[in-house]
Amino acid sequence: MNYKINVENTFHEIYIKKDKIVDIIKIVLCEENISEAKINIILVDDNYIINLNKEFLNRDATTDVLSFNLEEDPKNQLLEGEVYANLQQIERQANDYNVSFQNELFRVLIHGLLHLVRFNDRTSEQRKIMTEKEDYYLDLLGYRL
Repeated sequence: MNYKINVENTFHEIYIKKDKIVDIIKIVLCEENISEAKINIILVDDNYIINLNKEFLNRDATTDVLSFNLEEDPKNQLLEGEVYANLQQIERQANDYNVSFQNELFRVLIHGLLHLVRFNDRTSEQRKIMTEKEDYYLDLLGYRL
């Protein structure tokens, strides 16, 4: 497997162990049969993600994660993309769902990565499949409550 994974935390109020994120990304890529990938994980705040949401999706709202596939040709062996995870929203969701911040962070990152490998969540059936995959990976990694 040839993976280049970069993790950047632009929201310094919350410290994140980048090596765990890299490990999780590698496991998901391997399990999804991705042999070559260049992935940037960018950890941001509400303002950052709202600006991205406005610019690229025409939505003036916060969200937990946005994924951008940078490789246009699905036949290309290289998966190249960016996942933006909103740490402030993740913190709120962890409280709302009564799970640890780490658990919610990992779920959101897995969700964003699944979008890069071409999973969707537009329909209830697609959402069910994605949630099952998220649960599978959290179980596999020992992070699911």
